[in-house]
Amino acid sequence: MTTAARPTLTRYDNKAPTLQYRKLTKEELKNIDLKEELLKAKREHFEKIQGKQLREAGAAGDNQYAETQHQLLLETAALDKDDSE
Repeated sequence: MTTAARPTLTRYDNKAPTLQYRKLTKEELKNIDLKEELLKAKREHFEKIQGKQLREAGAAGDNQYAETQHQLLLETAALDKDDSE
């Protein structure tokens, strides 16, 4: 048998440190607004992601905008020539 299949029978597992060393009091729990903390974390996350995407799109978008504007000017100039004939 491998070690993964054997159960761990050591009693040292319950002495491992936990993430929270003390429990919050009832007053502290009432004062914490978990929904607000979650919304704040989401807002910061999406601002970071969207800011990065906007910077990348801005760099590529300027070149694309200039190219499309140039193409539109050429097309309208060609249409104006066709209309005058």
